[in-house]
Amino acid sequence: MPIGVRAQLDFLRDNILINDNVLHNAHEFGCKKVISCLSTCVYPDKVEYPLDETKIHLGLPHDSNFGYALAKRLVDVQNQYVSRLNDDRIGVRRLTDARAVIQRVQGPVR
Repeated sequence: MPIGVRAQLDFLRDNILINDNVLHNAHEFGCKKVISCLSTCVYPDKVEYPLDETKIHLGLPHDSNFGYALAKRLVDVQNQYVSRLNDDRIGVRRLTDARAVIQRVQGPVR
């Protein structure tokens, strides 16, 4: 059963606020590195395999976790803008973004 609209909105809003808080403060306090963990749900519902980071924004994510997936995509976009902003400010170190896309690895239970 798909997650309800209210839950999707809560996922979206909560994760946008978390992402913004982390990246804004990393920028304000001159943090050198941030690791942002994305999820495989950020990929479009209809995408060609194998997956890689260039395919994240090529279509809409699946409806089942749309709000969460969009929030995770937005952290990718926000990372890029914060890095560019840091490049434009004299005396501020560049915020280096390392994006990790977490994938479930499933196999036989032992």
